[in-house]
Amino acid sequence: MRKKSFITVTDQFCGAGGSSIGATKAGAELRLALNHWQLAIDTHNTNFPDAGEYRIMKLRGDEPPWVGWSMVVFNG
Repeated sequence: MRKKSFITVTDQFCGAGGSSIGATKAGAELRLALNHWQLAIDTHNTNFPDAGEYRIMKLRGDEPPWVGWSMVVFNG
């Protein structure tokens, strides 16, 4: 499958997708959206059904949010 763009985006703390809207309108391909709140993920998924993958971030008070993330296998 051919990529849509040479620029791919990971939207961290994606919320409903404000940053994702700007990135995709600028021509980037949204590949991954992250948030710690399931409702935000569900809303973003409704707004961007073709995004590569959605992940829930596990946040703890004693470490930065990126600690413990694993490699992501994208759909497509």
